Amino acid sequence: MARLSQWLCLFAVLFTIVRKIEGKINVTLTTLDSAVSKGAVCLDGSAPGYYYDKGHGEGVDKWVVFIEGGGWCMNAQHCKYRGPTRLGSSKYMYPVIGMGDMMSNTPDENPEFYNWHRVHVAYCDGSSFTSDVDGVDPVTNLTYRGVRIFDALMEDFQAKGMKNAKNAIFAGSSAGGVAVMLHCDYFRALFPNTTRVKCLADSSYFINDEKLEGDKLFQSSFDYLVDTMGSAKWLPKECTSKMKASLCFFPQYSLQYVKTPIFLTMSAFDQIQLKYGLTFPITSCITFNNCTLNEMKIAQELRMDFLSLLPKGNSNSIAIWVTNCVGHEFTYNSWYGPKKLRVIGNKTYAEVFVDWYFDRNTSPIRAITKSEKPLNCSTFEANPRQP
Repeated sequence: MARLSQWLCLFAVLFTIVRKIEGKINVTLTTLDSAVSKGAVCLDGSAPGYYYDKGHGEGVDKWVVFIEGGGWCMNAQHCKYRGPTRLGSSKYMYPVIGMGDMMSNTPDENPEFYNWHRVHVAYCDGSSFTSDVDGVDPVTNLTYRGVRIFDALMEDFQAKGMKNAKNAIFAGSSAGGVAVMLHCDYFRALFPNTTRVKCLADSSYFINDEKLEGDKLFQSSFDYLVDTMGSAKWLPKECTSKMKASLCFFPQYSLQYVKTPIFLTMSAFDQIQLKYGLTFPITSCITFNNCTLNEMKIAQELRMDFLSLLPKGNSNSIAIWVTNCVGHEFTYNSWYGPKKLRVIGNKTYAEVFVDWYFDRNTSPIRAITKSEKPLNCSTFEANPRQP
């Protein structure tokens, strides 16, 4: 019970709160009520929701669809807890959010995408949009319909004009980034071959590291999604035919089967990976820069294992940007403005992504900081040529 309480507490702090960013525009929640008749509903049976700011000018035929994070159902008790929250019901979603950084409507903050159609998708199915069970779970009285939500949302966006897009980005962070990796090819299939479509998975390359001790709570969650929520059939069949289905939630096993170009961004000292891949004190001590030598050794071993499990090869179909900033989720926190101090080489995360998306750099993108030490980037003044 203590471990579950810690899990829920961290969700409340890091996963379940849409950040109160200095957004340049407030966007109102849209609930897709028409989805209910199709069975595309949140855990509690309510309609799914999203936040949409319409494109204009040169952005009228360009789209960014961003999937927010929020972890996964870990077991029946935890899933039931999510039901009457914004992670399980549109009844509790924020009526208004501020959209900034990559989703900002201000040219100074977001020069490349400010006038695109920008959609922030709320997350209420607990499965990274992979669950698919017809009935109501008699144990929790919840519905598991993540795939149907995804399909209903995409159908609605298509009707709003997304089907005519010349450029499209499918992005997400944390559990939302896992959804992006698993649905990237499905998203690409919504458009003509002439449309430039690429995906962005932020802070979601969680690894299955058998060499390090820990609670393995990622694996517990993924087992529950497969065993109870019907997720196995929506994982890559090339992967599930070779190993236990729940392992295919880990990108180290499944990303190789994604055909659409995808950009990975991650901290080598990701707070969530440190928390659930290892033990709680590691996260705490790194955040406050007071680790013992042994704790730092364990964290650095996790970093090395993470780097060793990143995709190999020189293809630009998978771009990689890895920082040592201790944190989690960068797309809503490290775009332009004063946040651009978070750099690798002589370019920011945003600049590297934009060049890659528009094919301005034909060389493979593997921007990985050379530093072996964790950095507190909330106060770190980066020298752009000394990563």
